[in-house]
Amino acid sequence: MQKLKTDESNTRLNIIYVPIRELKPSEYNPRKISKESLEQLKESMRRFQVVDPIIVNAAPNRRNIVIGGHMRLRGAKELGFKEIPVVYVKISDIKQEQELNIRLNRNTGEWDFSLLTNFSEEFLGGIGVRPKLTKYDLDHIASNKRVYGRVNNARVLIIDEVSMLSERTLGMVEAVCRAVRQNQNPFGGLQVIFVGDFFQLPPIEKHEYEESPRTHRTQKTFLEQSDSDRFAFASRHPHPSI
Repeated sequence: MQKLKTDESNTRLNIIYVPIRELKPSEYNPRKISKESLEQLKESMRRFQVVDPIIVNAAPNRRNIVIGGHMRLRGAKELGFKEIPVVYVKISDIKQEQELNIRLNRNTGEWDFSLLTNFSEEFLGGIGVRPKLTKYDLDHIASNKRVYGRVNNARVLIIDEVSMLSERTLGMVEAVCRAVRQNQNPFGGLQVIFVGDFFQLPPIEKHEYEESPRTHRTQKTFLEQSDSDRFAFASRHPHPSI
């Protein structure tokens, strides 16, 4: 692939505030913007303003065309912001502009789930990391070619440190396996090996067993539960994640 050509003005990035009315979304941007994702972004903007500049073309023939940050621009418009932080890059070749757009959309990173467990489900749910899956979510996951291939080619699913996972989380994993494999047997027919202490109280679930001033007593405390309730994952149907 041809190396991106830019002039010297691109070697040092400067953030400037630009009136939103002057910016134009690119006509080819392939990123879908769901209503839910947009609302989550707008909530972040309400709390913290726009802390991530959008990328805009400075080339004369493509002046003020947005390359990256279309959802941030739309959210700022809907919230009534007048200006937005911008980083300008000068790319006169539209093919290279499109390449940068695709790369910015693609390079979003992945979660390190072992570190993500340090945050409570309540906290993650509040910022858009969902504690449960809808049918739309399952269909969307199943349509991902990479996920589809890996799940369908698998024969055995090994889950280590199972006591660190809540029933809800394992229920979501099980639901994804069934949806992707189109098999209504548990875990989509996969052989599953759980490794860990099944009777250990999951520390990441501490907030679920305590009294909350908002919800009062939503669940039994650990000592009030029966032995069968103390398993990290109790197999029940239908799963609460669907």
